[in-house]
Amino acid sequence: MRKKILKGQSSVEIIIALAILLIFISGVLVLFFYSVDNIRQSAEIDQARNLAREGLEAVRSIAEEDWSNLNNGSYDVEYTSGHWQFTAPNSYLWLGKYHRQIDISSLYRDSSTCELKESGDLEDTDIKKIVSVVSWEFKGKTKTVSYPTYLTNWRNPLVECPSGGGGGGSGGQASALTFDGSSSSCLLYTSPSPRDLSTSRMPSSA
Repeated sequence: MRKKILKGQSSVEIIIALAILLIFISGVLVLFFYSVDNIRQSAEIDQARNLAREGLEAVRSIAEEDWSNLNNGSYDVEYTSGHWQFTAPNSYLWLGKYHRQIDISSLYRDSSTCELKESGDLEDTDIKKIVSVVSWEFKGKTKTVSYPTYLTNWRNPLVECPSGGGGGGSGGQASALTFDGSSSSCLLYTSPSPRDLSTSRMPSSA
């Protein structure tokens, strides 16, 4: 009788030990697969960042060739015949999984202070906002990486323009304006310039 009790106790102990071992192994496996997912996601984010940065550098190269190529809209870029060119947005599946879209938009100036704005009447034709966005699917969810920057037409000469956009009125245009605190004028200037050190060309929201 006593042998049967001892045998029964041993069986229960074995079952408990196996259960504890199973729980431990399950926890290790969960941590392992979680780590694998994190490593994979980090690698994909790094690749997406590289593609987004490449998009910005491509737009910079296109602007260097001819500033007038920077028309507002959404694009992708490709390197053909020795230089970068704009293509339709999301026209390529980079590395088999990434979509890239590059958005180009205008910035505007306050007619009295020359401060850059996201919207307004006085368009600054010598500065553009560029946003490079890369998206991809990870475990059924859409992930995105977005990099904004601002490009200026630094070749534009230094000239003076009256406050209010050279005559005022809505729909006016200006070129790379900055405010001269000693007068009520907006000045066109090349960049880099000593004025860049004291006056920011970027929107206050940037």
